[in-house]
Amino acid sequence: MQFLNISNHPVEGWSASQREAALALAPDADLLDVDFPTLDPQWSRVKVKVKAIEFIDDLDPRPGARAMVAGEEPIMCFYLVRELQALGVACYSATTERVVEERDGVKTSRFSFVRFREWPAL
Repeated sequence: MQFLNISNHPVEGWSASQREAALALAPDADLLDVDFPTLDPQWSRVKVKVKAIEFIDDLDPRPGARAMVAGEEPIMCFYLVRELQALGVACYSATTERVVEERDGVKTSRFSFVRFREWPAL
């Protein structure tokens, strides 16, 4: 089984709880990093859709795979999830809790993984 991490946040940087949660969704899976596609901000919605289809075709996910889809471009996320779901791949996003710390007048935000939330069927 595969758990595809389609994001710009490599599994190497995930907390132990996030890795465990991924493996709970896909027992004995390989956790595979897949860089979120780079987009030209000038592209039309149609061009983004075409690139998403090409991306998934090149990725060729295994039946029954799981995927976390997270990127800065929501429209690309939408199309990636739609294409993956059509292939029978369950898609998730990571939910986090923002922890704000203030020291010497400087605020620092840290995001702590909470759980995976399944994308609704599109």
